[in-house]
Amino acid sequence: HEQTKHRRPTMVFVVASQLAARRTAHQMAQRRNMGSGPKPEWTGVDKVVRTYLPEDWQLAAAVLSGYTVLGTVGSMMSGGKKSEEPVAATVAVTTSAGVPAIDSPEFEKYVE
Repeated sequence: HEQTKHRRPTMVFVVASQLAARRTAHQMAQRRNMGSGPKPEWTGVDKVVRTYLPEDWQLAAAVLSGYTVLGTVGSMMSGGKKSEEPVAATVAVTTSAGVPAIDSPEFEKYVE
Protein backbone atom coordinates (compact mmCIF):
# COMPACT_ATOMS: atom_id res chain seq x y z
CA HIS A 1 0.00 0.00 0.00
CA GLU A 2 2.86 2.36 0.75
CA GLN A 3 4.46 1.69 -2.63
CA THR A 4 1.35 2.91 -4.48
CA LYS A 5 1.43 6.19 -2.55
CA HIS A 6 5.04 6.64 -3.59
CA ARG A 7 4.34 5.88 -7.28
CA ARG A 8 1.35 8.20 -7.66
CA PRO A 9 3.19 11.54 -7.49
CA THR A 10 5.78 10.23 -9.91
CA MET A 11 3.10 8.97 -12.29
CA VAL A 12 1.23 12.28 -12.11
CA PHE A 13 4.44 14.17 -12.80
CA VAL A 14 5.21 11.98 -15.82
CA VAL A 15 1.73 12.40 -17.30
CA ALA A 16 1.76 16.16 -16.68
CA SER A 17 5.14 16.58 -18.35
CA GLN A 18 3.98 14.54 -21.36
CA LEU A 19 0.87 16.71 -21.69
CA ALA A 20 2.95 19.87 -21.44
CA ALA A 21 5.32 18.58 -24.13
CA ARG A 22 2.41 17.79 -26.43
CA ARG A 23 0.83 21.16 -25.79
CA THR A 24 3.98 23.13 -26.64
CA ALA A 25 4.53 21.04 -29.78
CA HIS A 26 0.92 21.66 -30.80
CA GLN A 27 1.25 25.39 -30.14
CA MET A 28 4.35 25.60 -32.26
CA ALA A 29 2.54 23.89 -35.13
CA GLN A 30 -0.45 26.24 -34.78
CA ARG A 31 1.58 29.44 -34.89
CA ARG A 32 0.42 31.80 -37.59
CA ASN A 33 1.69 35.17 -38.61
CA MET A 34 -1.53 37.10 -39.06
CA GLY A 35 -1.31 39.87 -41.60
CA SER A 36 2.37 39.51 -42.30
CA GLY A 37 1.91 38.72 -45.97
CA PRO A 38 2.92 41.10 -48.73
CA LYS A 39 0.75 44.16 -49.20
CA PRO A 40 -1.47 44.00 -52.28
CA GLU A 41 -0.73 46.08 -55.36
CA TRP A 42 -3.59 48.56 -55.66
CA THR A 43 -4.66 49.79 -59.09
CA GLY A 44 -7.10 52.40 -60.37
CA VAL A 45 -9.32 54.20 -57.86
CA ASP A 46 -8.14 51.91 -55.08
CA LYS A 47 -4.58 53.12 -55.61
CA VAL A 48 -5.62 56.76 -55.27
CA VAL A 49 -7.72 56.08 -52.16
CA ARG A 50 -5.00 53.95 -50.57
CA THR A 51 -2.44 56.74 -50.93
CA TYR A 52 -4.49 58.77 -48.45
CA LEU A 53 -5.96 55.91 -46.40
CA PRO A 54 -3.38 53.08 -46.37
CA GLU A 55 -4.86 51.08 -43.47
CA ASP A 56 -8.11 49.11 -43.66
CA TRP A 57 -9.48 50.70 -40.49
CA GLN A 58 -8.94 54.18 -41.98
CA LEU A 59 -10.91 53.26 -45.10
CA ALA A 60 -13.73 51.74 -43.02
CA ALA A 61 -13.93 54.86 -40.84
CA ALA A 62 -14.06 57.08 -43.92
CA VAL A 63 -16.89 55.05 -45.47
CA LEU A 64 -18.93 55.06 -42.24
CA SER A 65 -18.36 58.80 -41.82
CA GLY A 66 -19.47 59.41 -45.39
CA TYR A 67 -22.72 57.51 -44.87
CA THR A 68 -23.33 59.36 -41.60
CA VAL A 69 -22.84 62.74 -43.27
CA LEU A 70 -25.11 61.77 -46.18
CA GLY A 71 -27.84 60.62 -43.81
CA THR A 72 -27.61 63.75 -41.70
CA VAL A 73 -27.64 66.13 -44.66
CA GLY A 74 -30.48 64.18 -46.27
CA SER A 75 -32.63 64.42 -43.16
CA MET A 76 -31.87 68.13 -42.81
CA MET A 77 -32.75 68.82 -46.45
CA SER A 78 -36.04 66.95 -46.32
CA GLY A 79 -37.27 69.40 -43.70
CA GLY A 80 -39.07 66.73 -41.80
CA LYS A 81 -42.78 66.66 -41.15
CA LYS A 82 -44.42 69.69 -39.64
CA SER A 83 -45.47 68.93 -36.13
CA GLU A 84 -49.20 69.03 -35.55
CA GLU A 85 -50.51 70.82 -32.53
CA PRO A 86 -51.46 68.40 -29.79
CA VAL A 87 -55.16 67.73 -29.48
CA ALA A 88 -56.59 68.22 -26.00
CA ALA A 89 -57.57 64.89 -24.57
CA THR A 90 -61.15 64.57 -23.47
CA VAL A 91 -61.81 62.82 -20.22
CA ALA A 92 -64.78 60.56 -20.10
CA VAL A 93 -66.52 60.53 -16.77
CA THR A 94 -67.95 57.22 -15.83
CA THR A 95 -70.58 56.69 -13.21
CA SER A 96 -69.59 53.13 -12.53
CA ALA A 97 -68.30 51.96 -9.21
CA GLY A 98 -64.78 53.21 -8.58
CA VAL A 99 -62.94 56.48 -8.13
CA PRO A 100 -64.34 59.33 -10.29
CA ALA A 101 -62.07 61.73 -12.17
CA ILE A 102 -60.51 64.54 -10.12
CA ASP A 103 -62.02 67.33 -12.19
CA SER A 104 -65.54 65.92 -12.06
CA PRO A 105 -68.18 67.13 -9.60
CA GLU A 106 -68.70 63.56 -8.37
CA PHE A 107 -65.16 63.57 -6.98
CA GLU A 108 -66.08 66.07 -4.25
CA LYS A 109 -68.92 63.81 -3.15
CA TYR A 110 -66.58 60.81 -3.27
CA VAL A 111 -63.97 62.51 -1.07
CA GLU A 112 -66.55 63.42 1.62
